[in-house]
Amino acid sequence: MSARALVALRVVFVLALLPLATGIFIVTYQDASMTHLPGKWATVEMARAGTFPFLQPYASFGQPLAGNPNFGTFFPDTLLFLFLPLTVAFGAHFAIAAALAFIGARRWARAEGVDAAAAHVAALAFVLSGVFVSTWKFYNSGMALAVAPWVLSAASRLARGGAPKRTSAELGLCGALEVLAGEPVIALLTFLLAAGRVVAGGRRGPMRSRLAGLAGGLLLAALIAAPQILLTWQIFHGSSRELRPFPFVTATGTSVHPMLALEQVLPFPFGRPDLTGAPGFSGHAWFDNHSPYLWTLHVGWATLALLLLFGRARTGPERGFYVVALVAAVLSLGKYLPYAKKIYPLLSLDGRIRFPVKWWYVVALCLVPAVGWAAQRWQSGERPNRFSLEAVGAMLVGFLGVVIVHGAGTPLAWLGALASAAAVSTLVMRRRAPSTGAVAMAILVFAAAADGRPDLRAHPRRRRPSVGSLRPARSDHARGVSPRGTGAVGGERRAIRRRLRVRPRPRRQLFGRRPRGAEAGRRSDLGAAGGGVEARRRALRRDRRPARRAVPGGRGPERAAPGPALRDRRPGTGRAAGRRPHHLS
Repeated sequence: MSARALVALRVVFVLALLPLATGIFIVTYQDASMTHLPGKWATVEMARAGTFPFLQPYASFGQPLAGNPNFGTFFPDTLLFLFLPLTVAFGAHFAIAAALAFIGARRWARAEGVDAAAAHVAALAFVLSGVFVSTWKFYNSGMALAVAPWVLSAASRLARGGAPKRTSAELGLCGALEVLAGEPVIALLTFLLAAGRVVAGGRRGPMRSRLAGLAGGLLLAALIAAPQILLTWQIFHGSSRELRPFPFVTATGTSVHPMLALEQVLPFPFGRPDLTGAPGFSGHAWFDNHSPYLWTLHVGWATLALLLLFGRARTGPERGFYVVALVAAVLSLGKYLPYAKKIYPLLSLDGRIRFPVKWWYVVALCLVPAVGWAAQRWQSGERPNRFSLEAVGAMLVGFLGVVIVHGAGTPLAWLGALASAAAVSTLVMRRRAPSTGAVAMAILVFAAAADGRPDLRAHPRRRRPSVGSLRPARSDHARGVSPRGTGAVGGERRAIRRRLRVRPRPRRQLFGRRPRGAEAGRRSDLGAAGGGVEARRRALRRDRRPARRAVPGGRGPERAAPGPALRDRRPGTGRAAGRRPHHLS
């Protein structure tokens, strides 16, 4: 790949991050906006008032703030919140995470011995993977996963015989940032990978010096991150995770169902979790009746094709990462594993860690050296693996068939699928010293287009509402949207409602006004006849029951429609009952 192509890729990547860094777009889904954004606002308020943010005063009558690592109070980019507007600093946090992930993954691939062009491909494959994109639901997970390649880069340099003092200091600094990023599970997995890389590393240098460098780096990381570690240890005693550990059902609640293998074909095969209606999420059966914790585990067609064609899972220098990725993918099955209840206490640290889907963080990290070495072999013109051309051809035909039958969704997703098909075709057809620019650009286009960044929303500006916009809000049932599922399920429920034509029972006011006509006669007869309290209650319930009338077309009985006053008081039920909703005048 030429120097101009590398510069062009970097420019495209930076331009894609500018809307985040300037606050035009912010992350708006789940914990990032509901929990972490108010927490940063409270941190800024107290810091400007000269108070240390021990507690979050706006959460449940006061919750730990600085001691909760999820808020990243001690991470260096907290200073941005003191000088920039809240939305700009909040968006810049995610832009910095993406930039750190790209640079760190490229640095790690280079430390493993991969060329510059192939390292760019590996970095793009990691940053634009579905796992990394899905971590943007949380303020802390994206940054923690972005810093992880920096830690593993230092561990790789230490394992390959780098200068012990320098690599140990680098490991300590990056390890401290990993802890301060605020995701303990990602930090634990990263340190385990780093220790394994040092122990099972290259043959350069004695084992004793490598272990000494590893111990020195971890000690330095603990000293730098000591404020966060001590405050977290303080609030951990007496917390629910210590007093009431997660039971098996809760700890394995996000186990990866085998059906999720479809996510390697499309980023959102079960619909988008942030939408309603036909394009909305309808895969609750495979996610324990919840929305997915990680929105997509999609890796990318070009990435899979590279690994199939030029990955050396048994003989290459990256073979250990294939083993680790396979073990992590198996462990992510959680409760679907045999003897899951017996191994649950070990994997969850006796109920203190949950969500088996987090093992896919390890899979995403292992992609960096694996994709880097595969891209380098393709660039150098090596022959592909045996029977890999047939496997990639079958994969391409099968994936395109699923996309055509199932539908890709948005026009950008169709564009991404076509770009990926072109990239896979390029990998198969070009044998001799090709440029990796096409593959890198295809990974960039496909991930950016197909994923669609559903958790990003434009920052709204306040506008004066017009008179015509003052309309009553329509509920989910009024829109024909199922509260649990969407798509075909919602359409089936709407059809059932149309056939039954069941309308809400009107509540007639019997007290507070004087009964008239036949109603007064019935109530007087009831009082004269007596019969006890129960008889009176039954008579009153029978009196409130509306009369049934026949529906034209022979569709069975239908309840009487509410009166005009009731329709005015309940505007949201107009369309659900078969009538056009009224508008405020």
